[in-house]
Amino acid sequence: MAAIKNLLIITIFLTFGGAAFAQDCPDGRITGQAVVEFENGNTAQIWARIFNNSDSPSRRMFRYEYGDEEVFIHVHYLRFEESYAWFAGQVTQDSTSREGRWLFAAVHDGGSVSHLWWQWFGQGDDAERRAREKVQNLEIPDRNVPIKSGNLSVECF
Repeated sequence: MAAIKNLLIITIFLTFGGAAFAQDCPDGRITGQAVVEFENGNTAQIWARIFNNSDSPSRRMFRYEYGDEEVFIHVHYLRFEESYAWFAGQVTQDSTSREGRWLFAAVHDGGSVSHLWWQWFGQGDDAERRAREKVQNLEIPDRNVPIKSGNLSVECF
């Protein structure tokens, strides 16, 4: 009987607290601004203001400017683990033709050097599902977007 009780305690610990891969941080956030550089040498300015404890679009916003493009993304899904954060959101305002599309991204806060990866999806329920699943599975998006200057801060409380 004691062996079954110990096995039950170990199972509960591993399931609910001991071996969880991802942290859900009720007060986690991604903040900052940076300049990223694309493969073609062009740069874009990005801003992140993403708070896990808010549904307000102004506190769940990722934005970038690239030439004449200005894109605003409302973040719907967010996960944290240590100095990494994953998020997915839908373009809500755009100066080109991306409105309604989904962006999946990951950020690593490496102190003075941060890393950003992202991947674009189309519109609709399937695009949202795919972006959400990638956040849930803590995948790394397919496009590395090197940060040339500035910093994105990942904080988990």
